Amino acid sequence: MASSPSASALETLQQTLLNINNVLDRFIAVQSTPLENTPQSEILLNPLHLLSSAARLLKAQTTKLSLLIITPPFTPSEITHILNSLNESLMHLQIAYELCVPEKYTQHLRSHILSKLLQTFHELKNLLSSITTDAPTPQRATLPSTGVLWSNCDSMILLEETGLIGLTTTSVQQNHSLLKDAITELEDWDPTAPLTPSSSGSISPPLSPPPSPPSQPTPPQIAATALQSKVLTTLRLISLLYPAILKRRISTFHNITGRTFIGDFPEMPPTALLPPSELVLRFDKLIAYTRLFSEEADEVAGALYAGDEAEVEERLGVLRGKARECVEGVRKGWGEEEDEFSTWSGKWLARMAEL
Repeated sequence: MASSPSASALETLQQTLLNINNVLDRFIAVQSTPLENTPQSEILLNPLHLLSSAARLLKAQTTKLSLLIITPPFTPSEITHILNSLNESLMHLQIAYELCVPEKYTQHLRSHILSKLLQTFHELKNLLSSITTDAPTPQRATLPSTGVLWSNCDSMILLEETGLIGLTTTSVQQNHSLLKDAITELEDWDPTAPLTPSSSGSISPPLSPPPSPPSQPTPPQIAATALQSKVLTTLRLISLLYPAILKRRISTFHNITGRTFIGDFPEMPPTALLPPSELVLRFDKLIAYTRLFSEEADEVAGALYAGDEAEVEERLGVLRGKARECVEGVRKGWGEEEDEFSTWSGKWLARMAEL
């Protein structure tokens, strides 16, 4: 029969758990506040390489920790050893985030890393909460948290290879899918059908309009049908931007990966180095536009379903203006060269001006 853990071992484990939870809580609380006294030697580290290395180590450590938690006998000394090793991984994850400054690596990449770290740290706290020092018993409840931790670690590991372009391509495709969903819903909406309140209290188009006797559409219904056509024309035109932007602007940007050289290397090609800050700013604006279009499409549709013609017209005007700004901002390539997209965007802008 296995002997019970000693009181001193349990006390040490309890203190170690407290220390790690304090580290996690501080980062979660301050979120984007820079760490103090980052060694100068670490400034030239590639944050994606550091992030990936730390994530690999964290995944291995949490795997061992989970096995120790769910497998009897309870061994506080071994758990304490794993917890102590977690501190280095957590420190490197935080440093990687702090090194990923938006002026060099884009706000898009930095925000993604922060999101992953916050998810990871919250799940790690859940895992740690399953360790009981007063009446230690195997805890099968650790498995869900471990699965989420593995998934987040895998995502951060993969980021070293796919880099900024891989991440951005996925984000833009997701935004495009949301926009296409809004278009499909609008196409299926029948302005002559009665509006139905949704479970949230908002107005939404009915999934299957109830049968009604044939009748002539009323003037408001005629106006709603015309407005529906106007909205769909605008959204369909904006939807054409996504594949063109992905092919001619996103994929041709500097792909920041774990192999990107950090520092001054004049002998290296520009694409192997970090992009200039002015290009980083243009890139971030482009990504923000692709997100704005999908979000605003839902707002326009909501106003249309609610019968608020004035709001629909106002939002359409803003949406068209933002779409023009987006295209004009990337009409030329990243090196200010004219290309196929430049020609295509001129035709696109002319079509938008006709609406």
